[in-house]
Amino acid sequence: MTTYKLWLEYLKRCGANLENNLVTSYPNSDNKDISTRLYALTHLSVIAIRGEQAQKFLQGQVTCDVTAITENSAQFGAHCNPKGRVIFNFLAAGRQNDYLLRCDNSIQAIAQKSLGKYMVFSKADFVEDECEYVCIGLKGPKSQEIIESVFKNSPNIGLESKFNDDTVIIKLSDDQFELWIKSDQADSYWETLSETCHVEPTECWQVEEIRQGRATVTEEISEEFTPQVINLTNLGAVSFTKGCYTGQEVVARMQYLGKQKKHTYRAVTDIEAFAKVGDNLYTDGTEQAIGKVVNVASTRDFTKELLICVTDTAFDTNSVYLDPQKITKLTLASLPYAITNEHKGEQ
Repeated sequence: MTTYKLWLEYLKRCGANLENNLVTSYPNSDNKDISTRLYALTHLSVIAIRGEQAQKFLQGQVTCDVTAITENSAQFGAHCNPKGRVIFNFLAAGRQNDYLLRCDNSIQAIAQKSLGKYMVFSKADFVEDECEYVCIGLKGPKSQEIIESVFKNSPNIGLESKFNDDTVIIKLSDDQFELWIKSDQADSYWETLSETCHVEPTECWQVEEIRQGRATVTEEISEEFTPQVINLTNLGAVSFTKGCYTGQEVVARMQYLGKQKKHTYRAVTDIEAFAKVGDNLYTDGTEQAIGKVVNVASTRDFTKELLICVTDTAFDTNSVYLDPQKITKLTLASLPYAITNEHKGEQ
């Protein structure tokens, strides 16, 4: 049985209900602090790369500046095909010649295959077994206090990372942390954390990612978008000064020549509305699709939150629909950052 399946089986033994490998409910006790929430991030995987040329290899393949990744500093990034389309995106941490790329579980095999075809020319390799990680999320006002108590080491600012013997801890925002825990210690840490924190469904974490405007490329939308149109530049995931990498010429041209007509926005709809990743979106005045659903997750308030990549015109005119008949209109919502690309609006 794989590490991933063992982790799912452990969660089931703890009383978790799972649907499509996501935790949907958990037997919380009444004495837990409900303000600080714990998540089993079973939709995420960690790819480990090691070797004396690991940094050089990644620097020539991904959009972010790998030299800026240190033991104390994580980075968002992406790997593109030669046409500048994102194959997968990730959150990366590393130290010395070891790098960890956290991506969506659905795309792990695609990511490894894509990187692997270039890796054969480099002194770098994937690390299996000994470096398998389980992903856990923590969010709430006492998150940092709890992490310091349990792990004795906590990052203090956004995208700061801390390495311990069996964990990597990354601070995403003021009260949100990701923990990558070596699989042989995951059960023990989960037991400790779940005794203190209120365990929430995995989808609630995905809702928070949507609200923060952090798009996740899954198998359904791999090689669909350039980094800019899913707002990876807003997350610092693209360096325009680091030099060449696969797809760099196209990505740079999109940035500087002003040909970008789409961005990713946040939207809300009714819980009953049919929406899935990769679905086409529509607007008034044309029968042609003007975008796609990037991410979608259900909230506890009986709504669905979405990240949608659509034309700026459709967003500006507040006319985005889930169906070509234009019956189900999306309610557009705000993001925590501004869409400030200087070329926005040049149609």
